[in-house]
Amino acid sequence: MFSNPIRLMLISSGLLAGVILWRANANLQTNNTLLQQTIMTIEAERDILYTSLQQQRGQIDALLQVNRLQAAYSAELQMRLQASRDLATRRLTTLDALTHDQSENQHWGDTRLPDDIARLLDFTHRQPNPNSGAVVPERDTVPLTQRATDHQPAAGAKSDRASASAGSLRGTSGTDRTVSERNAA
Repeated sequence: MFSNPIRLMLISSGLLAGVILWRANANLQTNNTLLQQTIMTIEAERDILYTSLQQQRGQIDALLQVNRLQAAYSAELQMRLQASRDLATRRLTTLDALTHDQSENQHWGDTRLPDDIARLLDFTHRQPNPNSGAVVPERDTVPLTQRATDHQPAAGAKSDRASASAGSLRGTSGTDRTVSERNAA
């Protein structure tokens, strides 16, 4: 049966080819298994990434909704701010009209106080009332803390210092000037 060397060679080549094919098939099976495992791993990662992508899309949609709400709220606040500015401007205009544009107010402010009233408002002039019987100490004996109004000129005095004093702004001195003159200074 194995007498013929050619035949023997053919059979041994066939056996060798069979063993090689069998080993190649085993390698292919191993590679196929590894590829299937790799494919399953990649598909699992793809599913995880797809789920993550869906979550991120949901977050983006939520952020877009918040952005729209904030834009609407910002627009509303800007409208309210503009309305407040307009109201303040109208009120300022009304106040300005009330304080500066009424001739009765100008006339009242231009009126000079009578001398008797000016003396009543004069806190720097220390003369005793003859009917009260009270004794007012001399100027040098009054402590400095009790002389809080020494820096104020007498009411009705016609000096630049009297017109610029704080008392002239309250109407306690500088009464010879009208409101218009005080506003001009």
